[in-house]
Amino acid sequence: MPTKKGFTLIEILVVIGVIGIIVAAGSVAYSNSQEKSKDKRRKSDIEAIRQALVIAKQDDGYYKIDLTSLTPKYIKSIPQDPVTNQNYIFVPGPTIPLCDNTSTYCTNFTLTTCLENANDPQQDSSKNSSCSTPASYTLTSPQ
Repeated sequence: MPTKKGFTLIEILVVIGVIGIIVAAGSVAYSNSQEKSKDKRRKSDIEAIRQALVIAKQDDGYYKIDLTSLTPKYIKSIPQDPVTNQNYIFVPGPTIPLCDNTSTYCTNFTLTTCLENANDPQQDSSKNSSCSTPASYTLTSPQ
């Protein structure tokens, strides 16, 4: 009796289903790794800004109120969010009375970035209200 060569319809559908599951799992893993990579860059960016602010304070005795005054002496350029191309959230302090480096010197600051990965272990305990993403990460001036 001659044997038929080829695959049955059921075998083909099973293989297509398995391939679909593998592609879906790979897409989710890729998306998660992209989010983590962008968040890592954001954290690195605000750490670079923090270091530039600290070095500038060593020269001036107070923190700058404007990040653009750090360039090019303390940092080549002010990094921006890799997705939105917006500046990171910078708040010089004290806020009461408002520091202007004339009558009140800036003695502290916070730098915040919005994170895409809601499961980031370094995220803030309460998300910054300026963030539309699931989490935020904040650095403060050294004490």
